[in-house]
Amino acid sequence: MVQAPADGYPTGEPSARRTIPLRVGVLAVLVSLGLHAVTVAVWPAYYNVYIDTEVYQAAGRALLAGRDLYSEPLVEPGIHSLYHVYTPFAAALFTPLVLVPLPLLDYLGLALNLVLLTVVVRVSMTATGSRVPVALPLLVASLAFWLEPVRTTAWLGQINLLLMLLVLLDLPRGPSRWPPGLGIGLASGIKLTPLLFIPYLVLTGRRREAAVASVTALGTVGVGYLVAPQASVTYWSGVVLESTRIAEPTMISNQSLRGMLARIGDGSVPGGLGVWFVLAGVLAVAGLTVAVRLWRAGDHVLGTALCGLTTSIVSPFSWGHHWVWFVPLLAVLCLEVYRTGDRRSAAGAAALLLAAGSVLYGIRSDGTPAMGMFLIEGAGPFGLLTHNIYCWIYLAILAYAVTLVRNRSRSTVAG
Repeated sequence: MVQAPADGYPTGEPSARRTIPLRVGVLAVLVSLGLHAVTVAVWPAYYNVYIDTEVYQAAGRALLAGRDLYSEPLVEPGIHSLYHVYTPFAAALFTPLVLVPLPLLDYLGLALNLVLLTVVVRVSMTATGSRVPVALPLLVASLAFWLEPVRTTAWLGQINLLLMLLVLLDLPRGPSRWPPGLGIGLASGIKLTPLLFIPYLVLTGRRREAAVASVTALGTVGVGYLVAPQASVTYWSGVVLESTRIAEPTMISNQSLRGMLARIGDGSVPGGLGVWFVLAGVLAVAGLTVAVRLWRAGDHVLGTALCGLTTSIVSPFSWGHHWVWFVPLLAVLCLEVYRTGDRRSAAGAAALLLAAGSVLYGIRSDGTPAMGMFLIEGAGPFGLLTHNIYCWIYLAILAYAVTLVRNRSRSTVAG
């Protein structure tokens, strides 16, 4: 048993004197939102505000009206035709959105994403077993908001943070009425990429949770068939494999391995899709293997975050905002800085915020700001790095995780 010192914190925890006042966290959030408001005011045309919320609402409306969910675009904002690309079950969940006027829904969505971000940070921190002052998640959330995936999720009205929280709720959190595995099953029923967490559950010895997740995911398919039988047939018989319904794979915002290879091949994957499939399979196995090793070493949050990042790298199309799995990583790095003042963790957090940050990297040829490193134009010989920055970040995180696992193994053997 760990002996608690006089200040009440277990060994390795910060002393009570280092507790962050709540007002500091609140002020950090207000400053972060204020800076975001400034960018919106300076570049109003850049923000296709809450367009994904509009698509969700349109999907719910189409389902209630008995229209086909997948045969035609639901929203035509101008440049891109936006289809419903999620499952019929997701469309059923979106039906209540039709009751809310779109302008109000936009603001509610922004507020919800801010709450979800803070909860994700707190869950990621508390899942490590550390005591966390109330202000710390607010402070870290104000930084995490400036990760490009998070900020883009917020102003598009995306559901990435909600899906991530559903997965994180399946982390060990002490006594809980939440059936472990339920969150992963629900997330997989809305969007297919979280399915990778089911073998992750199996390989980490959580077979009961994997069974709950699998049954839940299959149950969502059944619900989809009940509420939208024809749409379900259309989706599961072919639409589910049509990643080009989202956008062309070469699009700069496709920060997946396939997007990187397509850009290198000037429109097509060098060697054909078979090359991508093999490389994606290798990364999936490698990422899953290291994530499992992290879990077994007790790094539950890091292992889960790596598994989430792996879903983004191997997916045929991953928008930049799909990479919200940077948030748990940033949370544990900042927690380690708070607990121990570790300089390597501070450097890692700073590097992540710089490489994946939603900060001004320049003005693009169309007059819009490059609020993300992959959006930089005229990068020249550095384009291979900047245009595929999330792929490179993933490889760096994977390499770091491998080193961490090896060091833990050596320490165990030496002990």
